[in-house]
Amino acid sequence: MQNGAQASEHTIETLTITDGQAVATVTSRTSAGQLAWQEPCEIDPADLTGDPIASAAASLMKGGGYLEGGVIEADQTPLEVRKLTSLKRVDQLREIKVTGGCPTEHGIVQTDDVSIRNILGSVQTASLSAKLETPFSIEWRMADNSVVTLDANEMIAMGVAVMSHIKTCYTRSWALKDAVEACQDEVSLAALVLTLD
Repeated sequence: MQNGAQASEHTIETLTITDGQAVATVTSRTSAGQLAWQEPCEIDPADLTGDPIASAAASLMKGGGYLEGGVIEADQTPLEVRKLTSLKRVDQLREIKVTGGCPTEHGIVQTDDVSIRNILGSVQTASLSAKLETPFSIEWRMADNSVVTLDANEMIAMGVAVMSHIKTCYTRSWALKDAVEACQDEVSLAALVLTLD
C-alpha cells in the first residue's frame, strides 16, 4: 500500500458521483480488523455499469487499479448488514449517553471530553491535597450554569460519580451489542430495542 501499511481487507465506504467524476472512499483493514489506511480513490465513470459499488470494486481491481489483483468476497447477508448498522447505532447511543452529563449530589455535571479531563485533573489535585492534609476548594460550574464550591472529598466524589457513569454506559452498550450479535434472524433483530436507558 502507498503508506507502507499492511492490509488484507478493503471496503468501499462511500461512492460519490458528481459532475461526471466518481470517487470511492476505500478503508483498508488488517487481518485483525484494525484500521490500516483510508483514502479517496478516483473511479473511471465509464467503469460504473450495473451495481455501482460492485462496478467500483471491479474498477479498483482491474490492471493498473488501486487494488489490482484483489478479489471480491461474498456480499454480506441482509442480517449481517443490519447487525453492523445496529452495532454502529449502539456506539452512537453510548457516546451520546457518556457525553450527555452525569447526575451528582450537586446536580448534573457535564461529561464531554474536555469536562472529563478537567474533572480527572481536579480529582488528582483534590486527592493529593487530602493526602497532604492541605486545604482544597474549587468552584465548579455545573451543566445548568450554576456554580458550586467543592472541598476535596466532594471533588473526589464527583470524579467517582462520573467514572461510574462512564463504566455503566459501556457495560450497557456491551450487553446490547451481545444481544444484537445473538439475534438469529431479522425479526428478532427488529424486535430488539436499541436503548441504554
